[in-house]
Amino acid sequence: MDALNAAAEKSVEEMWEKWKEELAYAQKNLVKYHQQVDYYLTFEINWLSEDLVSIVFQDSAYTGGAHGQPSIKVFNYNLKRKRIIHLKDLFKEEVDYKRQINEKVKKWLEYALTIEEFETIKDDDQFSINRLGIEIILQVYEYTPYAYGFPRILICYDELQGFNDWFLNVIKKGRWY
Repeated sequence: MDALNAAAEKSVEEMWEKWKEELAYAQKNLVKYHQQVDYYLTFEINWLSEDLVSIVFQDSAYTGGAHGQPSIKVFNYNLKRKRIIHLKDLFKEEVDYKRQINEKVKKWLEYALTIEEFETIKDDDQFSINRLGIEIILQVYEYTPYAYGFPRILICYDELQGFNDWFLNVIKKGRWY
């Protein structure tokens, strides 16, 4: 559990560090205008079993203006191997998982007002694992306006092919604590 706690703490620290300087500047320079400066962090656990945990951290920093600037960072962790799980870790090496996921994301974005054209998922794109499938989570303003919030594109397990044996076993067990 120490490895899990250290990795989760590192993820949260990275989010805080991103805003720390901006918040310090805002507090120093906006207080004279009686502006409110806020930072908050929440989380949700989308999967928890003896094999893995998937936690979605969402933060937001408000330093003035119409609204705060939120971001999401997902923490997927292999509890048995004691390491962070990347999207590529769920699939067999020879599988073109990006092609499969890109098709689903592009299809979803066809029905959304977009501000940027989607080309392909990136290695560091956020994804969550839950009971129904893999959820690709896009950042605010990444492809859609602020009003869309965080586009969360659920791709059911049966819509994807080529999962590695370890992940297939996790899905099949499906035990939650």
